[in-house]
Amino acid sequence: MSEEDQDKPRAIITAKDLPRLCYFHVRFSTAHYGSFRTQPEEPLKSACRIVLDFSFQQLSSWRFESAKIELEFEDAANVVLHGVKRSEDAIVDTTHQPRVLAFEPQYFSGPVSFAEGTRNDNLQVNVSPPGGIAGLSGGVSATKPYHMKECFKMHGVLRDNPPSRIVWTMTENKLTKEGIWREVSTALIVSYTPGHKFAVRVRVRANLWMGFLRPVCGKKDEPIFFNPDKMRLKEQVRPFSKPAGQQAEGVKTVPGVKDEVFDRASLRALTRLSSFGGEFL
Repeated sequence: MSEEDQDKPRAIITAKDLPRLCYFHVRFSTAHYGSFRTQPEEPLKSACRIVLDFSFQQLSSWRFESAKIELEFEDAANVVLHGVKRSEDAIVDTTHQPRVLAFEPQYFSGPVSFAEGTRNDNLQVNVSPPGGIAGLSGGVSATKPYHMKECFKMHGVLRDNPPSRIVWTMTENKLTKEGIWREVSTALIVSYTPGHKFAVRVRVRANLWMGFLRPVCGKKDEPIFFNPDKMRLKEQVRPFSKPAGQQAEGVKTVPGVKDEVFDRASLRALTRLSSFGGEFL
């Protein structure tokens, strides 16, 4: 892993390609640094608002029925890369462990589909008297109406204590059977310790419509790293490059990085989910 990869996230975090069948990937979108408080009376904490984009592409009739997405945040100093084993007696210092302070979606349901009709319930009855004499048999048939409603669902739950891991599940609308949504994003606010790098592992496990296939898991899933100090650096721009009569730029910040006080309300809009219909709960 290059030094650059340990200072800022790579574009494609994890991906899986099954030629002529399906493809998915997770792409890093933005990281904004600022402050956040979980309660009005609490002091502001250094925080990073992270947005990740997920794409699920069908290349055939084999659709993605469901998917599980897991994000696990770590202090960069504690990260163990694939192929490396941590000593059994190693002491893991969690002083600078990042914590998930807020996230969306917590629960989202897509537009509802309805179906109704009737079904026949058959009840078969056999009566045999003792002694082996032939008995009587008969059946009862009843027609009953049914009503069904289904929708796409996405549900996120925090894990661990303190919460540094989050798991989302996505399930398709079981009436339309069109698969999980092709494009979704997750948005979350994570605390960090200034002067310390942190990392996140992203794991995706998707289930295809053909039940005999094993779940599809992402590859290239080494953790991505965030170096707040370097990502927040300001670059001086030389003034002599400006034409006469125009003011020179003072400083410019790294794209996607700015200081602000975050709030929970902004997270839902960043997920893009409401643009397809449905509602957050």
